[in-house]
Amino acid sequence: PSKQSYTKKNTMILLKKQKTVFFDENTLLISAPDHSSEEEDRFILPGLSAECHILLGCHCYREKDTIRLISARKANRKEAQQYGERL
Repeated sequence: PSKQSYTKKNTMILLKKQKTVFFDENTLLISAPDHSSEEEDRFILPGLSAECHILLGCHCYREKDTIRLISARKANRKEAQQYGERL
């Protein structure tokens, strides 16, 4: 498998896991004006996934109650620590 196909597969797995973060009662919705545009406001959502991983995702809201997941990744050590301090 090429690096590109591996990266795409890994990204899809993370995006599926990121969906579960929306059910985390301790998540914090953060506005991301530096990554937003006139067409859409983007938000950062750090939270705990169903598999107990702290993830950091970027998303925007679309028409008719639709959420567009833009990116997802595991939180780095500092981000995980900041999430843990809020609990």
